[in-house]
Amino acid sequence: MNRAAGHRRLGLLLGALALGASPWVAGWCLLAEGRAAVPRSVRLIEVRPVDPPPLVVDGPHLPRGCVLMLRRAKPAPWEVLVRRDVFGDRMIRAVRALGRGTPAWVLRGRGRPLDIAWPLFGLARRPMELLTTAYDPGPQDNSAGWVDTTRLGSRARFGIVAVDPRVIPLGTRLYVEGYGPGLAADVGGAIKGRRMDLCFNSSDQARAWGRRRCRVWIVDTAPRSVRDALRAMLEPRTPKGRML
Repeated sequence: MNRAAGHRRLGLLLGALALGASPWVAGWCLLAEGRAAVPRSVRLIEVRPVDPPPLVVDGPHLPRGCVLMLRRAKPAPWEVLVRRDVFGDRMIRAVRALGRGTPAWVLRGRGRPLDIAWPLFGLARRPMELLTTAYDPGPQDNSAGWVDTTRLGSRARFGIVAVDPRVIPLGTRLYVEGYGPGLAADVGGAIKGRRMDLCFNSSDQARAWGRRRCRVWIVDTAPRSVRDALRAMLEPRTPKGRML
């Protein structure tokens, strides 16, 4: 409200009271004058970014109750119909797409609890493609001084990953396609460059993995601005899609 309008309304109120009107009548006059001054709402077509519906798939290797966003959404430009007035504006409906966006890609945990620290709501970044091999923590794949131990001093087990610290720093949390969550806690003499060694709990599991190229994501704890959206995806209907 500008100063002139405020003075005009105050003058109407004082004038009505001076003429003997009751406070109720004076207030009604003031309200009627204010409504007359409010412009009517209008409908407009505007261009706005709209997020495509997220792709939410089950992650059988991710612990139940955890949610991991592997890819953020890229909004698509849309023509939208909006209603605008002095109280703001509200989108009525999307009219026409002007470009293509990218949906968020989210994993919803369906697996068992982890034996490594892992965030309830995670946000992935920096996807890489690495050559992965597998090992078991026993003497068959380790020298005598390193059986069941890692470079960081923790116990070797499923979820522990050996990396080249020049590529992936020790202590980094990772998500490995087909394997699941991992913690970069170990190194290896043959693990140089874009290679990774995945720990399994038995030799049979390690041999079954063999050697394969996999996508690997670095995982951080999701910021507060993203957690509410991820929490809402814990129990949506799962569309058909590839499980990781």
